[in-house]
Amino acid sequence: MVASVDLAGATVSIEQITSEFDAVYEPEKFPAAVCKTVEPKATFLVFLAGKMVCSGIADEETLKLTVKKFYEDLVEKRVIEKSLS
Repeated sequence: MVASVDLAGATVSIEQITSEFDAVYEPEKFPAAVCKTVEPKATFLVFLAGKMVCSGIADEETLKLTVKKFYEDLVEKRVIEKSLS
């Protein structure tokens, strides 16, 4: 399954995401930071425009929980500056 998330105008810090999440960001190849999680195993694409895509999860409930946890981690580590309501 794949989820697309609009971060509602949040400001994304590429410097923070690459250092805090060991993400790969190569803007000349792809316009998003690529982050991989271990448990559950998922891949997140985080775009400067305030969009995020999650893939690699098999069921909807796990996908929702994984996206929520990753979002909370982004806020906690100050990668994004606005929280979802």
